[in-house]
Amino acid sequence: MKYKCTNCNKILETEEILYLCPECEPQNSPASPLKGVLETIYEYETISEKFSQIEQNQYVDLLPLNNSFNIPNVSIGNTPIYEYEFGQFDEFATLFVKDETKNPTFSVKDRIAALVSAVAKDYAKDTIVLATDGNLGVSFASVCAAQQQNLIVYVPNFVSENLKTQMKIFGAKLIEVEGDFRKALDLSIVAADTNGWYNGNYVYNSVTIESVKTVAYEIFSQFLGNLPERIFIPVGNGLVVSGLYRGFEDLLKLKFIEKIPIIVAIQPTGANNLIVNIDTEKAEFSKVQTIAKETEVHLPTNFYMAKNYIKKYNGEILEIEEDEISRGTLVFSRMSGILADFSTSLAFGGFMTYFNQDILDNNSKNLILLSGSGYADISQIQELDLL
Repeated sequence: MKYKCTNCNKILETEEILYLCPECEPQNSPASPLKGVLETIYEYETISEKFSQIEQNQYVDLLPLNNSFNIPNVSIGNTPIYEYEFGQFDEFATLFVKDETKNPTFSVKDRIAALVSAVAKDYAKDTIVLATDGNLGVSFASVCAAQQQNLIVYVPNFVSENLKTQMKIFGAKLIEVEGDFRKALDLSIVAADTNGWYNGNYVYNSVTIESVKTVAYEIFSQFLGNLPERIFIPVGNGLVVSGLYRGFEDLLKLKFIEKIPIIVAIQPTGANNLIVNIDTEKAEFSKVQTIAKETEVHLPTNFYMAKNYIKKYNGEILEIEEDEISRGTLVFSRMSGILADFSTSLAFGGFMTYFNQDILDNNSKNLILLSGSGYADISQIQELDLL
């Protein structure tokens, strides 16, 4: 497998497990985003010129897998897209919604767990370890149960009983940590190194980023190559937006598309550390608080890669006020009949902002990622007393 370091651009090649660039990893500290995050390099000239063949082979040629044998035998991905019209008379825009709640634990993160699990099996690893303060652990617990793998999850003690119960049902072993997510992360990394377990942590393992590329491939297939003009994505640590860019970049390099859609990276005003630092030479990260908990990230782990892709492909950035997020939850639910999580409401709020400010072209096609379900932790919605 060949990799390129996001920071120093060094090319690395190895058949062994490699998480971060060996030269950049020593520069990491708890006060900064991860350095040394890797991008997997593919030999595009050896890949089929027919997308249908790539699709039929479950995209293995564009993923860090040896074959499709170890992909979980669970219905993950190939999620539907719904269409809604906004506007009236001769001025309108179309919103498409890609519904990731059709995955087993109602989240786009099931894609991450599935690919990490498959790669772990490629390396003959039967135990995966990671840290989580959200529903990533639930996705991994579900997939590892289906794959008959052991899962060790380090969770800060503030994680809800609801989420911890879901992980335990699937057989995950939870280790509760007194402290924040970063402490849980550091402990999980040490545990992986000490015990020879496979490290499934967000961004630290580049497989987690590669897994999101399949969303881009499916959008290309479902739109028959005629892609939306804009895709609105909620951003926390920068993993999903980076994975989406990487997927479209693959399609660009394979000449299946001529350009990448405009990706609008959206953050709440209360958790905007990626957006406020995107044009600064020296990033400074402040404390965050938002109802969109999946984006409540003090230190965007994948800051460097996300920043590079947004700037490279002329992406757009947008901040959304907290009241717009909560209002978006009600509007979207009553429009679609789907109870989405607050991250989806963030993306929907971004689309509505563009629509109301006449930024969108007439008759334009736009898409949001319905990344997770509001049912995953209904207490968040109940606490806001929206009704």
